[in-house]
Amino acid sequence: MILEVSAWYTSDPTDFEPHPLLDAEALAGECRSPLDGGRVWFAVADGALEKLEERCIQDVMAPVVACCRLGDLAEALQSNPQISWAWIDVYIGTLVSLARDGQASSSHWTDSDIWRKLIHPWLPWIV
Repeated sequence: MILEVSAWYTSDPTDFEPHPLLDAEALAGECRSPLDGGRVWFAVADGALEKLEERCIQDVMAPVVACCRLGDLAEALQSNPQISWAWIDVYIGTLVSLARDGQASSSHWTDSDIWRKLIHPWLPWIV
Protein backbone atom coordinates (compact mmCIF):
# COMPACT_ATOMS: atom_id res chain seq x y z
CA MET A 1 0.00 0.00 0.00
CA ILE A 2 1.17 3.53 -0.79
CA LEU A 3 0.29 6.56 1.35
CA GLU A 4 0.69 10.15 0.12
CA VAL A 5 0.42 13.17 2.41
CA SER A 6 0.32 16.63 0.79
CA ALA A 7 0.09 20.04 2.46
CA TRP A 8 -1.34 23.10 0.70
CA TYR A 9 -1.44 26.68 1.97
CA THR A 10 -4.14 29.30 1.59
CA SER A 11 -4.56 32.88 2.72
CA ASP A 12 -8.02 32.10 4.18
CA PRO A 13 -8.30 28.62 5.75
CA THR A 14 -12.09 28.89 5.98
CA ASP A 15 -12.54 29.29 2.23
CA PHE A 16 -10.14 27.01 0.38
CA GLU A 17 -10.57 25.03 -2.79
CA PRO A 18 -7.32 23.17 -3.63
CA HIS A 19 -8.25 22.61 -7.28
CA PRO A 20 -9.90 25.85 -8.47
CA LEU A 21 -10.41 27.07 -11.99
CA LEU A 22 -7.31 29.10 -12.73
CA ASP A 23 -8.16 32.74 -12.09
CA ALA A 24 -5.00 34.79 -11.48
CA GLU A 25 -6.84 37.55 -9.61
CA ALA A 26 -8.65 35.11 -7.30
CA LEU A 27 -5.40 33.26 -6.56
CA ALA A 28 -3.38 36.37 -5.65
CA GLY A 29 -1.31 35.72 -2.54
CA GLU A 30 -2.10 32.02 -2.29
CA CYS A 31 0.21 29.05 -2.70
CA ARG A 32 -1.63 26.42 -4.72
CA SER A 33 1.14 23.89 -5.22
CA PRO A 34 1.50 21.04 -2.71
CA LEU A 35 5.23 21.57 -3.08
CA ASP A 36 4.82 24.87 -1.22
CA GLY A 37 3.73 22.90 1.83
CA GLY A 38 5.15 19.52 0.90
CA ARG A 39 4.35 16.08 -0.43
CA VAL A 40 5.58 12.79 1.03
CA TRP A 41 5.05 9.23 -0.20
CA PHE A 42 5.30 6.20 2.10
CA ALA A 43 5.05 2.45 1.61
CA VAL A 44 2.82 1.00 4.36
CA ALA A 45 3.09 -2.51 5.78
CA ASP A 46 1.75 -3.68 9.15
CA GLY A 47 1.50 -0.11 10.43
CA ALA A 48 5.11 0.71 9.55
CA LEU A 49 5.94 3.56 7.16
CA GLU A 50 8.87 3.47 4.76
CA LYS A 51 9.52 6.84 3.13
CA LEU A 52 9.71 6.42 -0.65
CA GLU A 53 10.03 10.03 -1.72
CA GLU A 54 9.62 13.55 -0.40
CA ARG A 55 9.22 16.87 -2.18
CA CYS A 56 9.24 19.66 0.37
CA ILE A 57 10.37 23.22 -0.21
CA GLN A 58 9.57 24.35 3.35
CA ASP A 59 10.17 22.62 6.70
CA VAL A 60 6.47 22.44 7.60
CA MET A 61 6.35 18.74 6.67
CA ALA A 62 9.56 17.80 8.55
CA PRO A 63 7.63 16.03 11.36
CA VAL A 64 5.68 14.04 8.74
CA VAL A 65 8.82 13.10 6.80
CA ALA A 66 10.35 11.68 10.01
CA CYS A 67 7.41 9.32 10.72
CA CYS A 68 8.07 5.58 10.90
CA ARG A 69 4.61 4.35 12.01
CA LEU A 70 1.01 5.29 11.20
CA GLY A 71 0.48 6.40 14.81
CA ASP A 72 3.48 8.72 14.47
CA LEU A 73 1.86 10.26 11.39
CA ALA A 74 -1.35 11.03 13.25
CA GLU A 75 0.64 12.65 16.06
CA ALA A 76 2.76 14.68 13.62
CA LEU A 77 -0.35 16.05 11.91
CA GLN A 78 -2.06 16.92 15.20
CA SER A 79 0.88 18.47 17.03
CA ASN A 80 2.49 20.60 14.30
CA PRO A 81 1.11 24.17 14.58
CA GLN A 82 2.33 25.07 11.07
CA ILE A 83 0.28 22.26 9.55
CA SER A 84 -2.85 23.52 11.32
CA TRP A 85 -2.88 26.35 8.75
CA ALA A 86 -2.60 23.99 5.80
CA TRP A 87 -5.06 21.99 3.74
CA ILE A 88 -3.96 18.34 4.05
CA ASP A 89 -4.69 15.73 1.39
CA VAL A 90 -4.13 12.07 2.27
CA TYR A 91 -4.27 9.46 -0.49
CA ILE A 92 -4.09 5.71 -0.05
CA GLY A 93 -3.48 3.39 -2.97
CA THR A 94 -1.43 0.57 -4.31
CA LEU A 95 0.98 -0.02 -7.16
CA VAL A 96 0.04 -2.85 -9.49
CA SER A 97 2.03 -4.52 -12.26
CA LEU A 98 -0.19 -5.80 -15.05
CA ALA A 99 0.18 -9.35 -16.32
CA ARG A 100 0.93 -9.91 -19.98
CA ASP A 101 -1.43 -12.07 -22.01
CA GLY A 102 -3.71 -12.59 -19.00
CA GLN A 103 -1.13 -14.70 -17.13
CA ALA A 104 -1.54 -13.64 -13.50
CA SER A 105 1.11 -14.27 -10.88
CA SER A 106 1.70 -13.10 -7.32
CA SER A 107 3.49 -10.00 -8.63
CA HIS A 108 1.43 -9.35 -11.81
CA TRP A 109 -2.35 -8.90 -11.90
CA THR A 110 -4.89 -9.27 -14.67
CA ASP A 111 -7.78 -6.86 -15.19
CA SER A 112 -10.09 -9.21 -13.28
CA ASP A 113 -7.61 -9.26 -10.35
CA ILE A 114 -7.73 -5.46 -10.21
CA TRP A 115 -11.54 -5.54 -10.15
CA ARG A 116 -11.78 -8.36 -7.59
CA LYS A 117 -8.96 -7.28 -5.24
CA LEU A 118 -9.00 -3.47 -5.47
CA ILE A 119 -12.31 -2.10 -6.72
CA HIS A 120 -15.08 -4.55 -5.83
CA PRO A 121 -14.48 -4.46 -2.03
CA TRP A 122 -15.10 -0.69 -2.07
CA LEU A 123 -18.47 -0.84 -3.88
CA PRO A 124 -20.53 -0.25 -0.69
CA TRP A 125 -18.75 3.12 -0.25
CA ILE A 126 -18.92 4.29 -3.86
CA VAL A 127 -21.89 6.41 -4.88
